[in-house]
Order: sequence, then C-alpha cells, then structure tokens
Amino acid sequence: MERYDRAITIFSPDGHLFQVEYAQEAVKKGSTAVGVRGKNCIVIGVEKKAIPALQDERTIRKIHMIDDHVMLAFAGLSADARILVDKARLECQSYKLTLEDPVTIAYIARFIANTKQRFTQSPGRRPFGISMLIGGFDHDGTPRLFKTEPSGAYYEYLANSTGRGEKTVREYLEEQYSEDAVKDEASSLLLVIKALSQVVQSGAQNIEIAVMTKGETAGEFKHRVLSLEEVEQLLKKVEEERLAAEAEEAAKKERKWDPPSDPLVLVRGYAISYGIGSPSYKLIIEGEHVTTFTINGLKPNTSYVFAVNAYNEADGEDGERVVISSNTHSLRGEEREALWAPVAVHSKATSHGIDVEWEDPNENRVNHHIHYLISYGIYQSEKMSTIRSNSRSVRITNVLPDREYEIAVKAVDEEGRESVWSIRDIVLTPRAEKNISQYDWTCDFEKDLCDIQSTEDGIEWRRERKGRVTPLHGKWSLIADSLHSKGTRLARLLTPIFNMAKSVHLCVSINIITSDRAKGTIVISVMDEKTSNLHQIARIEVHKLKGGKWGRLRLPIQRQEHPFRVVVEFSWPHDGVWLAVDNVELSSGGCIQDNTTLRIPHLKSSST
Repeated sequence: MERYDRAITIFSPDGHLFQVEYAQEAVKKGSTAVGVRGKNCIVIGVEKKAIPALQDERTIRKIHMIDDHVMLAFAGLSADARILVDKARLECQSYKLTLEDPVTIAYIARFIANTKQRFTQSPGRRPFGISMLIGGFDHDGTPRLFKTEPSGAYYEYLANSTGRGEKTVREYLEEQYSEDAVKDEASSLLLVIKALSQVVQSGAQNIEIAVMTKGETAGEFKHRVLSLEEVEQLLKKVEEERLAAEAEEAAKKERKWDPPSDPLVLVRGYAISYGIGSPSYKLIIEGEHVTTFTINGLKPNTSYVFAVNAYNEADGEDGERVVISSNTHSLRGEEREALWAPVAVHSKATSHGIDVEWEDPNENRVNHHIHYLISYGIYQSEKMSTIRSNSRSVRITNVLPDREYEIAVKAVDEEGRESVWSIRDIVLTPRAEKNISQYDWTCDFEKDLCDIQSTEDGIEWRRERKGRVTPLHGKWSLIADSLHSKGTRLARLLTPIFNMAKSVHLCVSINIITSDRAKGTIVISVMDEKTSNLHQIARIEVHKLKGGKWGRLRLPIQRQEHPFRVVVEFSWPHDGVWLAVDNVELSSGGCIQDNTTLRIPHLKSSST
C-alpha cells in the first residue's frame, strides 16, 4: 500500500485512491452533524466541541448560511470547510446575477461536489477533508437535503448524518424516520435532537440546531438558530418521553407457560389470575396454542401473585393452578432525584499518564454510594475507553505521547442510575523521545537532519548545499569540516534511537567522501541505550580511501536486544580536512554487497 498512497493521482492495484480514503478518515474524526428534511422545513443539528476557556465561541461555527435559502453543516477540517463555504457563497451570487433566479439546492450541491472532485484528480493537491450536509428550499418551496463526500460524490437524502457518530445516528434515523416523524417543524426538531442524543455525551451546551422554514410570501424563507433554552426544552421533552416509555414498560408483565405434556389432554384455553398479595383478578384466554400473555396497567415496583391453569368445558376437568410471584419494574428516578453531572473536571498530563480530578455536586444531595465512570480517548476519534473510580480522582496510564485526549466523567449510583456526561476536558500528553521501530530507515538530508545529532565534545556536523561537495543524490549532504574545529580534532554524530529487537540481522549503510590527501580515522560503533556501552563495528584509515570520490559502506550489525544508536566518529591529526556523509540507511536483514560497496582489506570489526 505504501507505494500507492504518496500521490493523489495513482490508483492501487485493487482500485483504491488512498489519499481520498485518508480524507474520509479525517471526516470520521469530526464532530457529528445531522440533517433532516421535514414536510415544510429543513433542520440541521451539530455537536459542539468543548473549546478553551479564553477562546471566543463565535469563531467556531459548524452551520453556515451560503444564501438566503441554503444552509450547510460539515464534519472534518474546519479550514477546508471555510474555503468551500466561501466558494459556494460566491457561486450562489454568480448564479443569481447570471440567471436572475436563486440557486437550486441540487446545483450548489453539485458545484461543491465538483470542486471536491477536481482536487482528487490533479497532482500537487490534496482532497478536501470534509463532508457536508447541504439543505434548503428550491424556488418552488420544495425542501431538499444533500450530502457531499471528499471524493466528490453527492447524494440526496430524506435524513442523514456525517462525522464520528455517523453510523450510530444513521441507524437511528433509518429506524425512526417516517412521514409522521417529520410532519411539522416541532416533530422534525424532536427527531434531530433525539438523533444527536445518541452520540452527544453532555447536555444542551454541546448541541447547536438551525431550522429553515418557508416565509409568508412566495420565495421568502426564514432561518434561525435555536437558543440554549430552546435546546434544553427539547432535551427535557425527550427525557419526559423516555420516562413515560419506562413507566409504560414498568406497568407491563409478560407471563409464559408450557402446555400440558400429555397430548391426550384436551385443552380449551387458560385462566390467568393475578393480584397484589393474592390472585384477585381473573382473565380467560381462549385457544390451546396461546402460551404467553402480557398484562398491562400494573403498578410499578410492586409484588404481584400470578396463577395459571388450563381448562376445558367439562366440569371438574380443569388443570391444577401454578402460582408464582414477581415484581414489576421500578421507574428510574421515581424515588430519588436525578444525579447531576460532575463539574470542574481538570486533567493534567505527566510522564506517568493523565491525572484527572473533578468535583461532585451530588455529594450533599444524596446519602447513598456513588462511583464514577471516566471516558477518555484521542480527541475527535471514535474509539473511547472507560474506567471506573470510587474516588473523585484517577490516573490514566495507557496513553500515547504527543496526543490530545478528551476526558469526561459521569456519576453512577448503587441502583445503576447515571448522570449525563460532564463537559469534556482536553489535555495534551508530553512528547516522548523518538524511538524508531520500523524495519527500514533512511535519511538523505534533503529536508532536515532526521534527528541525527552532533555530540558536544566534537565539532558540529552541518547540512551543506551543493558546493565544494556534490551530494550523491539531491542537493544536500552532511559535512564535518576542520575549518570550524576551533582546536578540536574530533567530529561525532549519533543517529536517532532504534528499537529493532525482532530483527535477527541488521545492516547499516553510509555513503562517505573525504577531502584529497586527508588523514585520520573513521570509527563506526553501536551504542546500547540501556548500558551506554559501545560496540565497534568498523575502523577505517582515511588516507587509504580515494579522496574526492563517494564510496559506500555496508556494515553488518549483530542482533540488538535493547534500543540502540549508530555512532560515526571522525578524528584527524591536522587541519585542512573534511568528511561528508549522505544517504544513511539502517535496514532489517543482511548486507548486500555490490559493485558500489567499498571493498578495502583493512576494514575491520572489533569491540571496545
């Protein structure tokens, strides 16, 4: 795959454009956006991310108006979205000036898709890392909703979503969408808020919803963004519906039984008696094949006694009664107030992990035990992990360096009731020292030093552009020059740390060139990072090399159980000499000798 993901215009053998697929991955890390086409409205809702305390939230907008009758939301890279939004606005105005009609929703969706597609077919560009939901009204008052992808594809939908919660929300919409669910503005708003509630962990402060409707006159359209109070009212209504559904479920009790095992027994039906303490109500169920029945209208959290027996029409031939007792479900929050979400969540990243602390507003409100669930994961990723804590602090240890993590906390009581998630805190873990573990590493110095370092006890190795030394490839090489020695006659460089414990054989390859008639010694060693021991693998007398001509060293390295560096040391007895290196490589496997490899009999391996 690595050969086919470096250019946007190259297909892999199985038909993939990997840069387009990588752009789609950027979309999956973006905030969730939902769009619903109602009977007479368009509703778009987005998940709002937590922002730093000093940042103005007005600079973060996920829903944009691009004309009086068109709005859009996006998931992915905000900078890419800004460019496309500006292009779409300009195209809307150009269309109206040219045709004297407002742009149709299908036209502007196709324009945005075409713009995206052009960036997948030209070298020197990259795809837009965003997906957009575009909604609005055509000039005849018909609501339309489209979705565009980073590849340039676009489709029309009744309802859809994008972003990191796309799959969960889309499955919910496919199950819940109906004409009755979008019959008016209120129903459409409720559907969007329910869909977002499937993935948004906190309350109204993390949700933004915009709605567009037709105005009083033809060609007039109204657009508004719901206030925080309106979103809270919608969430409250969703919670009320959930509690009502729980109450209805709690008032039901389903009873099942097996028919008589003797096939010769004649059964006309079954008699069910039930009541609190003793069976006082009786139901008759006709039919010998009916073996299940649901009783409605029971009191929640109450113990009932049930009796079932088979009967037929002959006197004295009814079966014996089977008596059992059972409790109906309790209503969530029936006896206790709802738990409040933890507040003041503070995360601090250290070299040992992330220390998280929070405050619990329930501490003085409830008298029963509360534990906490902590959700954490890399910022804007779909994969989240959860751990439990009985105290108001926890240390998260299994985190990656140099990553932004988002962390949220919820309270859970002993009955399993949960609060909503707290406002998420975002923290950056510290960088770790680079430790290269890939099987092939190379540096040609064209862009930087590749983390190669000079030691303080010698002169500094410098990148030098093509001049007195013509690089083997490209324009840059690395040189140590005695003119900059200031009395020091030693130059030592260290490669990055490698961790290749799984490789049985290793090979280091270095291209070197020296000045004419140079004298001195080149020593190449391997340094164990755990013990700091040096193992010398080559010692070369410089005067036996051909000055002014590049030569390639290929040196085998024994298996390294610990992380290690390669050390190149150049020393000289007098001034006026220099040594340059280029194309330093470390690979897994044995060294392959060819006609470009230096073949000198004095090349030796030894230990120091």
